[in-house]
Amino acid sequence: MKKNSDSPQKFDIRNFSIFRRLPLLLSLTRRGMIFFMFLLVAQLLLFLTGNIQHFLDENQTLTLKMCSYAAIGMGFFSFAAVIECIYYIVTKKKAYFYVHLAIFFVLFLLACFVCFGANFIFIVSDGLA
Repeated sequence: MKKNSDSPQKFDIRNFSIFRRLPLLLSLTRRGMIFFMFLLVAQLLLFLTGNIQHFLDENQTLTLKMCSYAAIGMGFFSFAAVIECIYYIVTKKKAYFYVHLAIFFVLFLLACFVCFGANFIFIVSDGLA
């Protein structure tokens, strides 16, 4: 049987490194991080909307506390995912874990920045009142 070399090769998007199936623990950790990320975005939008619409101070401080709690949750799951990616890089030696490592590390830094920013605003607003 002769192989037909004239047929074009199909590009399958599932073989691209980002879309490969992840190990179960890393997949669950990623989903937890995404949940806290969406919760953090919702809380930040509520805080910004509250500033524009002049919410009460107690509501704004509660929203800031919820922002810092969501950022802590997101940071925890991001840091756990970074550790898992390092483990999978060492054991499986697959290149696509480096991409996930970079993404989770950036999201961990973002969560830390938002948490420190929310706590800074909370301390400043509490100290001036």
